[in-house]
Amino acid sequence: MTTNTDAAPSQTLDEQAATLQRVYDLVGMGALARTPGILLANLENMKRRSDCLSGIELLFTYEVPDEQDEWEMVEECDLNWGHARAEYVEAFKAALPAFIARNPELGSVEAQAEAMRIGPFTRLVALHSQQLDSNPHCYFELAYTRTTGWMAWITDRPAQGEPGTAEYAKSRKVIVRGQADTAIEACADALAALAATASSAEGQ
Repeated sequence: MTTNTDAAPSQTLDEQAATLQRVYDLVGMGALARTPGILLANLENMKRRSDCLSGIELLFTYEVPDEQDEWEMVEECDLNWGHARAEYVEAFKAALPAFIARNPELGSVEAQAEAMRIGPFTRLVALHSQQLDSNPHCYFELAYTRTTGWMAWITDRPAQGEPGTAEYAKSRKVIVRGQADTAIEACADALAALAATASSAEGQ
């Protein structure tokens, strides 16, 4: 008969008791409440609240262009689960304006009315007009392909070269870009990305 000498040594009864007390301390349980049943109830509550928080963070997750490949999108979240409590609260408050911009239907009645009166396409064209004041070469494009769907762009100049190549990507600077199933939604996505970038810059 052989024994596994590589296995980690088991804890002694005293060490197990010390570990359990440490768990009680981390959960914040008082001396009179330190029973296995109450501990399990606390752990279940912690798991439920963690799941709720994950759901909230999912709402604050959105797609942005990949810095390495402008034709690809990657997910980004304004909230960081690694933050300390105070940092997380501040990040949440800072992320709210961009979240409302991406979801105007959740804003005030006045904000909803304004968003309906001045649609995403009109606002994006107005932004392009503002850019033209300082850069006469500024370029706006709203296009559709079966591969990408609808895409809205504002760049510092028209692109040069073959689409999809490195030369094409480097030939102009993307100011804002949106992508969606419809033209209006693509414009709205571009505006939401712009708002998210502005919110991120303010938080730095």
